[in-house]
Amino acid sequence: MPIILPIFTALALAFAPATWRVVPTADRAGQAEDFLQATSAVTADDVWAVGHDAGAQTGGLDRTLAEHWNGGSWQIVATPNPDGDSDLLGVAALTRTDVWAVGLSRPTLNTLVPLVEHFDGTSWSVVPVPSPNPDPPTGSGQFTELTAVSAVSPSDVWATGWFNDNRGRIVPLFEHWNGTAWRIVAPPAQGRTARLLPRAISARAADDVWAVGTDNTSTEIVRTFSLHWNGKVWSVVPTVNPIPGAANALSAVVAIAPNNVWAVGDGGANNATDVPLIEHFDGHSWTNAVPANAKLPSRLFGIVARSAGDIWAVGDQHPSPAGLGTTMIQHFTGTAWTAVPAPGPAGSALAGVSTVAGNAWAVGTRGAPNGSCCIRTLALQTAMA
Repeated sequence: MPIILPIFTALALAFAPATWRVVPTADRAGQAEDFLQATSAVTADDVWAVGHDAGAQTGGLDRTLAEHWNGGSWQIVATPNPDGDSDLLGVAALTRTDVWAVGLSRPTLNTLVPLVEHFDGTSWSVVPVPSPNPDPPTGSGQFTELTAVSAVSPSDVWATGWFNDNRGRIVPLFEHWNGTAWRIVAPPAQGRTARLLPRAISARAADDVWAVGTDNTSTEIVRTFSLHWNGKVWSVVPTVNPIPGAANALSAVVAIAPNNVWAVGDGGANNATDVPLIEHFDGHSWTNAVPANAKLPSRLFGIVARSAGDIWAVGDQHPSPAGLGTTMIQHFTGTAWTAVPAPGPAGSALAGVSTVAGNAWAVGTRGAPNGSCCIRTLALQTAMA
Protein backbone atom coordinates (compact mmCIF):
# COMPACT_ATOMS: atom_id res chain seq x y z
CA MET A 1 0.00 0.00 0.00
CA PRO A 2 1.53 3.38 -0.97
CA ILE A 3 2.42 5.85 1.73
CA ILE A 4 0.57 9.15 1.31
CA LEU A 5 2.21 12.12 3.04
CA PRO A 6 0.09 14.95 4.42
CA ILE A 7 0.05 17.83 1.93
CA PHE A 8 2.02 20.17 4.20
CA THR A 9 4.70 17.53 4.77
CA ALA A 10 4.99 16.88 1.04
CA LEU A 11 5.34 20.58 0.30
CA ALA A 12 7.95 20.98 3.01
CA LEU A 13 10.01 18.16 1.53
CA ALA A 14 9.65 19.52 -2.00
CA PHE A 15 10.96 22.93 -1.00
CA ALA A 16 13.45 21.84 1.64
CA PRO A 17 16.90 23.39 1.11
CA ALA A 18 19.46 21.11 -0.49
CA THR A 19 22.26 19.84 1.74
CA TRP A 20 25.76 19.86 0.32
CA ARG A 21 28.48 17.44 1.48
CA VAL A 22 32.19 17.05 0.80
CA VAL A 23 33.08 14.02 -1.35
CA PRO A 24 36.75 12.90 -1.27
CA THR A 25 38.65 13.57 -4.51
CA ALA A 26 41.70 11.87 -5.99
CA ASP A 27 44.68 14.16 -5.48
CA ARG A 28 48.12 13.28 -6.73
CA ALA A 29 50.70 12.13 -4.22
CA GLY A 30 53.72 14.18 -3.24
CA GLN A 31 54.23 17.89 -2.80
CA ALA A 32 52.31 19.08 -5.85
CA GLU A 33 49.27 21.32 -5.35
CA ASP A 34 46.11 20.38 -7.24
CA PHE A 35 43.36 22.73 -8.47
CA LEU A 36 39.98 22.04 -10.09
CA GLN A 37 38.63 24.80 -12.33
CA ALA A 38 35.47 23.43 -13.95
CA THR A 39 33.05 20.49 -13.98
CA SER A 40 30.54 18.95 -16.39
CA ALA A 41 28.22 15.96 -15.93
CA VAL A 42 26.73 13.42 -18.34
CA THR A 43 24.91 11.16 -15.87
CA ALA A 44 24.93 10.61 -12.12
CA ASP A 45 27.83 8.18 -12.53
CA ASP A 46 29.71 10.09 -15.24
CA VAL A 47 31.01 13.47 -14.07
CA TRP A 48 34.22 15.26 -15.08
CA ALA A 49 36.30 17.94 -13.37
CA VAL A 50 39.45 19.53 -14.82
CA GLY A 51 42.23 21.81 -13.67
CA HIS A 52 45.96 21.51 -13.11
CA ASP A 53 48.67 20.18 -10.86
CA ALA A 54 50.89 23.06 -9.77
CA GLY A 55 54.20 21.29 -10.06
CA ALA A 56 56.00 24.54 -9.36
CA GLN A 57 55.67 23.57 -5.71
CA THR A 58 58.52 21.11 -6.31
CA GLY A 59 60.33 23.06 -9.03
CA GLY A 60 58.52 21.23 -11.82
CA LEU A 61 55.94 22.18 -14.44
CA ASP A 62 52.21 22.75 -14.13
CA ARG A 63 50.42 19.74 -15.61
CA THR A 64 46.88 19.17 -16.81
CA LEU A 65 44.54 17.38 -14.39
CA ALA A 66 41.28 15.54 -15.09
CA GLU A 67 39.26 13.72 -12.46
CA HIS A 68 36.27 11.45 -13.17
CA TRP A 69 33.36 10.45 -10.92
CA ASN A 70 32.13 6.92 -11.68
CA GLY A 71 29.24 6.92 -9.25
CA GLY A 72 31.30 5.69 -6.32
CA SER A 73 34.57 7.63 -6.28
CA TRP A 74 36.67 10.26 -8.03
CA GLN A 75 39.63 8.94 -10.02
CA ILE A 76 42.41 10.73 -11.89
CA VAL A 77 42.41 9.99 -15.63
CA ALA A 78 45.66 10.56 -17.51
CA THR A 79 45.71 13.64 -19.78
CA PRO A 80 48.28 14.76 -22.36
CA ASN A 81 50.74 17.51 -21.49
CA PRO A 82 52.42 19.43 -24.32
CA ASP A 83 55.87 20.88 -23.75
CA GLY A 84 55.99 23.43 -20.95
CA ASP A 85 53.33 24.32 -18.40
CA SER A 86 49.80 23.17 -19.20
CA ASP A 87 46.42 23.92 -17.62
CA LEU A 88 42.80 22.96 -18.28
CA LEU A 89 40.26 25.72 -17.53
CA GLY A 90 36.98 24.44 -18.96
CA VAL A 91 35.18 21.18 -19.71
CA ALA A 92 32.00 20.17 -21.60
CA ALA A 93 30.77 16.58 -21.44
CA LEU A 94 28.19 15.52 -24.02
CA THR A 95 28.27 11.71 -23.70
CA ARG A 96 30.48 9.05 -22.15
CA THR A 97 32.54 9.03 -25.33
CA ASP A 98 32.50 12.73 -26.18
CA VAL A 99 34.09 15.13 -23.68
CA TRP A 100 35.98 18.35 -24.47
CA ALA A 101 38.42 20.27 -22.27
CA VAL A 102 40.22 23.52 -23.08
CA GLY A 103 43.00 25.60 -21.59
CA LEU A 104 46.53 26.62 -22.44
CA SER A 105 50.12 25.50 -22.59
CA ARG A 106 53.35 27.47 -22.34
CA PRO A 107 56.03 25.98 -24.62
CA THR A 108 58.39 28.94 -23.94
CA LEU A 109 58.56 31.71 -21.36
CA ASN A 110 57.00 34.29 -23.70
CA THR A 111 54.48 32.05 -25.44
CA LEU A 112 50.98 30.89 -24.51
CA VAL A 113 49.16 28.67 -26.98
CA PRO A 114 45.59 27.31 -26.87
CA LEU A 115 45.12 23.73 -25.69
CA VAL A 116 42.15 21.53 -26.63
CA GLU A 117 41.81 17.95 -25.46
CA HIS A 118 39.15 15.32 -26.21
CA PHE A 119 38.06 12.15 -24.39
CA ASP A 120 36.68 9.41 -26.63
CA GLY A 121 35.55 7.03 -23.91
CA THR A 122 38.97 5.43 -23.59
CA SER A 123 41.62 8.12 -23.40
CA TRP A 124 42.32 11.85 -23.70
CA SER A 125 44.15 13.25 -26.73
CA VAL A 126 45.20 16.69 -27.96
CA VAL A 127 43.12 18.04 -30.86
CA PRO A 128 44.76 20.71 -33.06
CA VAL A 129 43.14 24.14 -33.21
CA PRO A 130 44.00 26.95 -35.62
CA SER A 131 46.07 29.79 -34.23
CA PRO A 132 44.45 33.24 -34.39
CA ASN A 133 47.84 34.90 -34.64
CA PRO A 134 50.56 32.71 -36.18
CA ASP A 135 52.99 35.66 -36.28
CA PRO A 136 53.69 36.93 -32.74
CA PRO A 137 53.68 40.69 -32.14
CA THR A 138 57.00 42.42 -32.69
CA GLY A 139 59.08 42.68 -29.53
CA SER A 140 56.99 40.28 -27.45
CA GLY A 141 55.76 36.75 -27.37
CA GLN A 142 52.54 35.20 -28.60
CA PHE A 143 49.84 34.89 -25.96
CA THR A 144 46.67 32.91 -26.63
CA GLU A 145 44.52 30.94 -24.23
CA LEU A 146 41.11 29.26 -24.15
CA THR A 147 39.19 29.87 -20.95
CA ALA A 148 35.90 27.97 -21.40
CA VAL A 149 34.00 25.51 -23.58
CA SER A 150 30.29 24.75 -24.11
CA ALA A 151 28.46 22.35 -26.42
CA VAL A 152 25.09 22.30 -28.16
CA SER A 153 25.69 18.93 -29.85
CA PRO A 154 28.60 16.71 -30.96
CA SER A 155 28.87 18.83 -34.12
CA ASP A 156 28.33 22.22 -32.47
CA VAL A 157 30.90 23.02 -29.77
CA TRP A 158 32.21 26.46 -28.82
CA ALA A 159 35.41 27.46 -27.04
CA THR A 160 36.33 31.00 -26.08
CA GLY A 161 39.40 32.86 -24.85
CA TRP A 162 41.64 35.67 -26.04
CA PHE A 163 44.86 36.48 -27.93
CA ASN A 164 47.17 39.44 -28.48
CA ASP A 165 47.43 40.69 -32.06
CA ASN A 166 50.23 42.45 -33.94
CA ARG A 167 48.90 45.85 -32.85
CA GLY A 168 49.23 45.10 -29.15
CA ARG A 169 45.50 44.61 -28.67
CA ILE A 170 43.75 41.91 -26.63
CA VAL A 171 41.16 40.33 -28.93
CA PRO A 172 38.36 37.86 -28.08
CA LEU A 173 38.92 34.39 -29.53
CA PHE A 174 36.11 32.07 -30.61
CA GLU A 175 36.84 28.56 -31.86
CA HIS A 176 34.01 26.39 -33.22
CA TRP A 177 33.92 22.60 -33.68
CA ASN A 178 31.68 21.49 -36.56
CA GLY A 179 32.04 17.76 -35.96
CA THR A 180 35.15 17.47 -38.10
CA ALA A 181 37.54 20.31 -37.28
CA TRP A 182 37.95 23.47 -35.25
CA ARG A 183 37.78 26.83 -37.02
CA ILE A 184 38.06 30.43 -35.84
CA VAL A 185 34.93 32.58 -35.86
CA ALA A 186 35.49 36.33 -36.05
CA PRO A 187 34.64 38.40 -32.97
CA PRO A 188 32.49 41.54 -33.30
CA ALA A 189 34.14 44.64 -34.74
CA GLN A 190 34.05 46.36 -31.35
CA GLY A 191 35.95 43.42 -29.86
CA ARG A 192 38.81 43.99 -32.27
CA THR A 193 39.45 47.51 -31.04
CA ALA A 194 38.75 46.99 -27.33
CA ARG A 195 40.52 44.79 -24.79
CA LEU A 196 37.83 42.19 -24.13
CA LEU A 197 38.82 39.03 -22.25
CA PRO A 198 36.09 36.36 -22.39
CA ARG A 199 36.05 34.15 -19.29
CA ALA A 200 32.97 32.00 -19.91
CA ILE A 201 30.63 30.76 -22.63
CA SER A 202 27.18 29.13 -22.69
CA ALA A 203 25.82 27.57 -25.87
CA ARG A 204 22.05 26.99 -25.63
CA ALA A 205 21.32 26.54 -29.36
CA ALA A 206 23.00 26.92 -32.72
CA ASP A 207 21.74 30.52 -32.88
CA ASP A 208 21.92 31.41 -29.18
CA VAL A 209 25.38 31.50 -27.59
CA TRP A 210 26.59 33.90 -24.88
CA ALA A 211 30.08 34.85 -23.73
CA VAL A 212 30.99 37.11 -20.79
CA GLY A 213 34.15 38.45 -19.21
CA THR A 214 36.08 41.63 -18.50
CA ASP A 215 36.53 44.77 -20.57
CA ASN A 216 40.06 46.08 -19.98
CA THR A 217 39.87 48.82 -22.61
CA SER A 218 40.18 51.59 -20.02
CA THR A 219 43.51 51.90 -18.27
CA GLU A 220 41.69 53.10 -15.15
CA ILE A 221 38.94 50.58 -14.52
CA VAL A 222 37.80 47.08 -15.52
CA ARG A 223 34.18 46.61 -16.61
CA THR A 224 31.86 43.73 -17.46
CA PHE A 225 30.90 42.81 -21.02
CA SER A 226 28.77 40.25 -22.86
CA LEU A 227 28.76 39.00 -26.44
CA HIS A 228 25.94 37.15 -28.24
CA TRP A 229 26.02 34.79 -31.23
CA ASN A 230 22.80 34.77 -33.29
CA GLY A 231 23.84 32.02 -35.66
CA LYS A 232 25.60 34.40 -38.05
CA VAL A 233 27.66 36.99 -36.16
CA TRP A 234 28.85 37.93 -32.70
CA SER A 235 27.62 41.24 -31.29
CA VAL A 236 28.18 43.24 -28.10
CA VAL A 237 25.23 43.41 -25.68
CA PRO A 238 25.72 46.16 -23.05
CA THR A 239 25.93 44.96 -19.45
CA VAL A 240 25.65 46.77 -16.13
CA ASN A 241 28.44 47.72 -13.75
CA PRO A 242 26.74 48.11 -10.40
CA ILE A 243 29.77 49.21 -8.37
CA PRO A 244 30.75 52.75 -9.49
CA GLY A 245 34.44 53.53 -9.58
CA ALA A 246 35.47 49.93 -8.98
CA ALA A 247 36.39 46.93 -11.10
CA ASN A 248 33.43 44.82 -12.24
CA ALA A 249 34.00 41.38 -13.79
CA LEU A 250 31.88 38.46 -15.00
CA SER A 251 33.29 34.94 -14.64
CA ALA A 252 30.45 32.58 -15.62
CA VAL A 253 27.25 32.55 -17.68
CA VAL A 254 24.31 30.22 -18.28
CA ALA A 255 21.72 30.64 -21.05
CA ILE A 256 18.35 29.08 -20.17
CA ALA A 257 16.17 30.70 -22.85
CA PRO A 258 16.45 33.64 -25.27
CA ASN A 259 14.91 35.85 -22.59
CA ASN A 260 16.56 34.25 -19.56
CA VAL A 261 20.35 34.44 -19.19
CA TRP A 262 22.31 34.71 -15.94
CA ALA A 263 25.92 35.75 -15.35
CA VAL A 264 27.97 35.99 -12.14
CA GLY A 265 31.27 37.48 -11.08
CA ASP A 266 32.57 40.05 -8.62
CA GLY A 267 33.34 43.71 -8.23
CA GLY A 268 35.29 45.97 -5.92
CA ALA A 269 38.28 48.22 -5.55
CA ASN A 270 40.50 45.32 -4.38
CA ASN A 271 40.36 41.78 -3.01
CA ALA A 272 39.45 43.10 0.44
CA THR A 273 36.29 44.84 -0.81
CA ASP A 274 35.01 42.41 -3.46
CA VAL A 275 31.26 41.84 -3.61
CA PRO A 276 29.52 39.12 -5.64
CA LEU A 277 27.85 40.17 -8.88
CA ILE A 278 24.75 38.54 -10.33
CA GLU A 279 23.32 39.89 -13.59
CA HIS A 280 20.23 38.86 -15.55
CA PHE A 281 19.25 39.29 -19.22
CA ASP A 282 15.50 39.31 -19.90
CA GLY A 283 15.63 39.34 -23.68
CA HIS A 284 16.03 43.11 -23.86
CA SER A 285 18.68 44.25 -21.39
CA TRP A 286 20.92 43.21 -18.50
CA THR A 287 20.00 44.20 -14.95
CA ASN A 288 21.70 43.74 -11.62
CA ALA A 289 20.34 41.12 -9.19
CA VAL A 290 21.03 40.88 -5.47
CA PRO A 291 22.86 37.90 -3.94
CA ALA A 292 21.74 36.77 -0.48
CA ASN A 293 23.65 37.19 2.79
CA ALA A 294 27.11 37.11 1.23
CA LYS A 295 29.84 37.84 3.76
CA LEU A 296 32.27 40.35 2.32
CA PRO A 297 34.59 40.21 0.56
CA SER A 298 33.25 37.46 -1.69
CA ARG A 299 33.22 36.36 -5.34
CA LEU A 300 31.25 34.08 -7.65
CA PHE A 301 33.04 31.95 -10.26
CA GLY A 302 30.53 29.38 -11.53
CA ILE A 303 26.83 29.10 -12.40
CA VAL A 304 24.51 26.37 -13.70
CA ALA A 305 20.74 26.06 -14.22
CA ARG A 306 18.68 22.95 -13.66
CA SER A 307 15.61 24.98 -14.68
CA ALA A 308 14.47 28.60 -14.68
CA GLY A 309 13.57 28.21 -11.00
CA ASP A 310 16.56 26.16 -9.90
CA ILE A 311 19.89 27.91 -10.48
CA TRP A 312 23.15 27.46 -8.55
CA ALA A 313 26.09 29.87 -8.29
CA VAL A 314 29.33 29.09 -6.44
CA GLY A 315 32.45 30.91 -5.31
CA ASP A 316 34.19 31.93 -2.11
CA GLN A 317 33.87 34.43 0.70
CA HIS A 318 36.17 35.90 3.33
CA PRO A 319 34.51 36.80 6.64
CA SER A 320 37.42 39.18 7.27
CA PRO A 321 40.19 40.48 4.99
CA ALA A 322 42.79 38.73 7.14
CA GLY A 323 40.86 35.47 7.48
CA LEU A 324 40.95 32.36 5.36
CA GLY A 325 38.31 32.05 2.68
CA THR A 326 35.41 29.64 2.76
CA THR A 327 33.13 28.20 0.10
CA MET A 328 29.99 30.10 -0.95
CA ILE A 329 26.85 28.78 -2.65
CA GLN A 330 23.90 30.85 -3.85
CA HIS A 331 20.59 29.33 -5.03
CA PHE A 332 17.83 30.92 -7.14
CA THR A 333 14.37 29.43 -6.66
CA GLY A 334 12.52 31.48 -9.26
CA THR A 335 11.87 34.59 -7.20
CA ALA A 336 15.01 35.40 -5.21
CA TRP A 337 18.55 34.30 -4.46
CA THR A 338 19.20 32.54 -1.15
CA ALA A 339 22.42 31.59 0.62
CA VAL A 340 22.90 27.85 1.12
CA PRO A 341 25.33 26.41 3.71
CA ALA A 342 28.50 25.33 1.91
CA PRO A 343 30.92 22.95 3.64
CA GLY A 344 34.68 22.96 3.21
CA PRO A 345 37.76 23.59 5.34
CA ALA A 346 39.25 27.05 5.80
CA GLY A 347 41.03 28.24 2.69
CA SER A 348 38.52 26.61 0.34
CA ALA A 349 37.01 28.06 -2.86
CA LEU A 350 34.57 26.77 -5.47
CA ALA A 351 35.26 27.45 -9.15
CA GLY A 352 32.72 25.40 -11.14
CA VAL A 353 29.29 23.77 -10.78
CA SER A 354 27.18 21.31 -12.80
CA THR A 355 23.89 19.44 -12.41
CA VAL A 356 22.53 16.14 -13.71
CA ALA A 357 19.86 13.59 -12.77
CA GLY A 358 18.80 15.24 -9.54
CA ASN A 359 22.34 15.90 -8.35
CA ALA A 360 24.59 18.93 -8.31
CA TRP A 361 28.38 19.02 -8.15
CA ALA A 362 30.65 21.92 -7.24
CA VAL A 363 34.45 21.74 -7.53
CA GLY A 364 37.40 23.86 -6.52
CA THR A 365 40.25 23.78 -4.02
CA ARG A 366 40.65 23.25 -0.29
CA GLY A 367 43.35 24.75 1.85
CA ALA A 368 46.02 22.76 3.62
CA PRO A 369 45.46 22.29 7.37
CA ASN A 370 47.35 24.82 9.50
CA GLY A 371 49.18 26.16 6.45
CA SER A 372 51.02 22.91 5.78
CA CYS A 373 51.45 21.43 2.31
CA CYS A 374 49.43 21.23 0.16
CA ILE A 375 46.45 22.80 -1.58
CA ARG A 376 44.17 19.99 -2.75
CA THR A 377 41.09 19.54 -4.90
CA LEU A 378 37.60 19.89 -3.45
CA ALA A 379 34.28 18.41 -4.59
CA LEU A 380 30.85 19.01 -3.07
CA GLN A 381 27.70 17.09 -3.95
CA THR A 382 24.02 17.50 -3.20
CA ALA A 383 20.96 15.41 -3.99
CA MET A 384 17.86 17.34 -5.06
CA ALA A 385 14.21 16.40 -5.33
